[in-house]
Amino acid sequence: MAHPPHHPPPHPAHHPHPHPHHPHPHHFDLTSVEEPPVSCCEPDGYGELARTAVDDLAKALGLDETPTPVFYDLGSGAGKVVAHMALAGYAAKAVGVEVNDGRHVAALALRAAALASKGADVDLRNEDMFDVDLAEATTLYVNQACFPAEVRDRLHAKILREAANLEYVVAAPPIPALEAAGLFVVDQPVLHLPMELYTYATPLTIYRRADRTA
Repeated sequence: MAHPPHHPPPHPAHHPHPHPHHPHPHHFDLTSVEEPPVSCCEPDGYGELARTAVDDLAKALGLDETPTPVFYDLGSGAGKVVAHMALAGYAAKAVGVEVNDGRHVAALALRAAALASKGADVDLRNEDMFDVDLAEATTLYVNQACFPAEVRDRLHAKILREAANLEYVVAAPPIPALEAAGLFVVDQPVLHLPMELYTYATPLTIYRRADRTA
């Protein structure tokens, strides 16, 4: 007697991101602002430095003793890094640039809920980073792990072109073009700092302005 062909049950629907964005408390002791669902070009591409990581980074740059005049975060997401930089006094002014509308809305909500009465200077811009003039930036942070190669190349050229006031560039992954141009040197060993929503650390390379290095 012939048996009917066996058809395995369908696989469950695949979630596009390994870490679904459920409501979770922020780690800045500021407020609890729910972030909207996001997507990225790679499954593990989106994340922001944890609060302790921002503190460690600021200490490595000496910003706990001498705040940077203007801190820029390119791809600032929900704005937690720029918020902490300003609130903790590591930067006189902190600027976040985020092209994703949903993340920018979350950043605005965080600023409205937690920063309005604090006197912190936080500028949040819903723009393409290539449309933003970096001339005022003195410290620049960028996690470019999710950027295509051609976008990275354009960004590196932009940084070199507009770097007149930059003292530090903090990048993941490294930007060899900064050293190759003779404008920056690697300041110290790579920092491995934790990211929110992930169990592994992100390696950050710190570049210091070459002509201001002792």
